Amino acid sequence: METGAIITAVITLLVGILVLFLGVSFINGKNLNLVAGYGSMSETEKAQTDINKLGKLSGKALIVISILMFAFTAISVMFAFQFVSKSIFVFSVIVFIVAVIAVTIISVIKGMK
Repeated sequence: METGAIITAVITLLVGILVLFLGVSFINGKNLNLVAGYGSMSETEKAQTDINKLGKLSGKALIVISILMFAFTAISVMFAFQFVSKSIFVFSVIVFIVAVIAVTIISVIKGMK
């Protein structure tokens, strides 16, 4: 296994852990000022926004994305050790990208309601 593959896997795992902790933090109602767009809202917009609902929604999306990152890292490591074929690796990359886009779109749609 190449050193580049190991470094990439470690960085992806670290970012996945960070995203997971941030998602759990949002669900618990902490660090909600980090939710995209909330900090730049005016006071009247902030008063009209249910930040706890937005935090729970954003937190759930981040947890799903972190789980996908962990799964993708596992498949990448298996590919580097040649435990899985190239077609499975390409398929997992496509599923990862589609899943992240789907989670983002669903979060935006639920947030608009």
